[in-house]
Amino acid sequence: MERKRLEQRLKLPLAAVFFLAVAALVMIATPGQSQSASGVLYTFDGAPASPVRFNPADWDIAVTSRDQETWDTLPAMQAAHGPGCDAPPATHTVTEYEQTVFQCKDHIMTSLFATGYGVTYLTPSSMVDFSTGTATIKWDMSTLSVTQRDFIDLWITPFDLNQVHPLDDFLPDLQGEPKEAIQIRMDQSPTGPIFRGKVVRNFQATEVESNWWTGYNTVLTQDAKRRDTFQLEISRTHIKFGMPQYNLWWIDTDIANLGWSGGVVQFGHHSYNPFKDGNGGPNTWHWDNVSINPATPFSMNKADRRMVNTNGASVNLAQATASGGKLRFSGIGKIDVSFDGGTTWTAAVKQQQELQKADHFSSYWTSIPAGVSKVTFRGGPDDWFKSWEVKDISVWSKGGSSSVPAPLPTATSVPPTAVPPTATPVVPTATVPAPTAIPAQPTAVPTKTAVPGTGAPAANTRIKWQGKDWYLQGVNMPWYNWQCDFGCAESNGVSNAGNKSSIAARFAKLQTAGEKNVRWWLFPGDPWQITRDANGAPSGINPAVYADIDAALALAQQYDLTYTFTLFSGPTALPSSWLTNPTQRTQLATVLGELFAHYNGNARIMTWQVINEPEWDIWSGKASQSDVQSLVKQVAAQVHANSKQYVSVGAAMVDGLPLWKGLGLDYYTAHWYDYMSGGDWCAFCSDYAAIKAKYNLDAPLLIGEFYAGSDVNPLQRFSDMYSKGFAGAFAWSLFPEKTADNLPVDLNAAAAFAAQKTDIGPKGTTSGGGTGGGTIPSLPTATPTKTATPAPTATATVVAPTKTPTATATAVAPTK
Repeated sequence: MERKRLEQRLKLPLAAVFFLAVAALVMIATPGQSQSASGVLYTFDGAPASPVRFNPADWDIAVTSRDQETWDTLPAMQAAHGPGCDAPPATHTVTEYEQTVFQCKDHIMTSLFATGYGVTYLTPSSMVDFSTGTATIKWDMSTLSVTQRDFIDLWITPFDLNQVHPLDDFLPDLQGEPKEAIQIRMDQSPTGPIFRGKVVRNFQATEVESNWWTGYNTVLTQDAKRRDTFQLEISRTHIKFGMPQYNLWWIDTDIANLGWSGGVVQFGHHSYNPFKDGNGGPNTWHWDNVSINPATPFSMNKADRRMVNTNGASVNLAQATASGGKLRFSGIGKIDVSFDGGTTWTAAVKQQQELQKADHFSSYWTSIPAGVSKVTFRGGPDDWFKSWEVKDISVWSKGGSSSVPAPLPTATSVPPTAVPPTATPVVPTATVPAPTAIPAQPTAVPTKTAVPGTGAPAANTRIKWQGKDWYLQGVNMPWYNWQCDFGCAESNGVSNAGNKSSIAARFAKLQTAGEKNVRWWLFPGDPWQITRDANGAPSGINPAVYADIDAALALAQQYDLTYTFTLFSGPTALPSSWLTNPTQRTQLATVLGELFAHYNGNARIMTWQVINEPEWDIWSGKASQSDVQSLVKQVAAQVHANSKQYVSVGAAMVDGLPLWKGLGLDYYTAHWYDYMSGGDWCAFCSDYAAIKAKYNLDAPLLIGEFYAGSDVNPLQRFSDMYSKGFAGAFAWSLFPEKTADNLPVDLNAAAAFAAQKTDIGPKGTTSGGGTGGGTIPSLPTATPTKTATPAPTATATVVAPTKTPTATATAVAPTK
């Protein structure tokens, strides 16, 4: 599963993956305007002598940065426009939160630099209204993109479900996605920035079909000064997004009925350590002429302070609250509020949110009585996190108009008619053809009635281990503490007594259920455990890694388990030079060879899996196919030279398997989830014999991730995986509370399945041969991949599918 994810997914990015626009100023809807009666247009008229903070009464400005040392002051960056509002490339210094959104020369800018993760959201006090048909959101924006780690996105969320800082759940901050939403986000491709879209229903995100292969570099030259028009057309059943003047549309697709007909519009600017991996640093995005048509106004009543973190501190609202209002803010820690100056207190109420991470800011949405003009706060620790803070405070209510502490620019009304077509579209000077073959778009989830198994599996479809052929029934751990299981030792690694006890309790349940295999991620996210020389090249492995692996092997011996250790969570999780620089790539493989040699002969480690779901980064243009293949081939050679264990790749889907042929793998693995309900990526719609024939596979195939919760008839699913001839199947996940997706494994069904079979294993592994494991007598005889043809080149015909998981990033935990 990709840690989403962006990157991804990050699955980030991821990586990260990402997006759209931010906007700006003048209020056009007059107070008392009837719902859906007209649209609104926000312009940024005004030419101050120097950059001026943008913070009008009718726009909510919410800025956050993850790392605690940046909560008060941001790292310095050079933002576009000089101290006298001189045009780019002139710059001025930004260090304060209040400086991140500013006005110059009749438009506004967003500039943000976060060394960890940060995002700015701009929200107008007008909701988009598509209750009577199609609505249009349109704005003008600069196109210069200096880094893949600085991007924009757009969220549309029902009013009562809005979040202060919505975020893809694969990214390393905040609390995930709203319960219901539409998102358009910027991502990257070999031809420049692209945009993807997704629909979120009950916290489950589904990416919509898009023209992901055509970046806007095919129709324009990137420019910080010129602002081009971006346009979203949305109804309850259709989404269309692109750049109309170029006739470039990334999305134009039907969707299942949303069940809601309007929402809050939020423009986001994200900063994800933008200098990392040789990227170009933080960007400035320029915005102008934001229109929403039709639009429905709502009231914003903003506080006079950006943040508070002292018990008893108060904020003053611009005016006394009306009835039905909601106190809205972003907070961390346990927060109490008082509406009577501290005489009485009540616990602030969190908005419905996907995740519950104590060390991340959450969105709050608390009812507030009428007539309140001052709110007082107090706070305390939430679980282990000891700090508290509240920021970006306001009161929202439906209807009415926003409070106006200072005069607003002249309003401009927009008639409620459809947005007229633009002039004749510019014909692109260069075009990028669509891939010649794209896997079929999934149909309406036929997975529960997918092709059943046909009975006993064919010969030579199992994995030989210690002289016996086994069906590898198992689970994905995939981690207990992200980035810390192997390397944090007694502080928070597997060696920690409390962690080891908790893992042991879950492993005992595995043993009772007859599960024999665990897939565990070794270096997820940034592989900090691999030490680096002065040039940033791999130089060794932190000794604490060995202590934690030894602790894990002791658990495997106690509960008769065998491990697949997945080395890396995705290509973009690695420092880029480790992939692109042949010398550093070889150094990485050599360093890993020391790890393999250390555990040579330990039968509790069956497989070293090089990387998880690398296809997403390859097909999105974030990593070179040939670089990733070279790394896989070199690591496979090190496994075989230094150990008696196997090597594999965690392919995202079966139609990615041709990428990994001829690289020295001992068997293949691919992932399958219910959204892969048709077409070439649907492993469950076929069987091993058909897949082997289609892709000319030369080794067994194991399903490395799939869902086996109680709501999908898991016993039948286990049985079908077995009878379809796969070499095994690892369900996701043993610790659902540790991942954002919360997908559990029905261990009762697993036990019932295991009781029916005699070849589930390995089991009864002999002791000895190293810490916690047994001696491996020999490798399986069927390993033709060691002498197979050379790695395929970057011109291989495998192409990305039309639909991807909810996100693709590799720096954080995935959601499936």
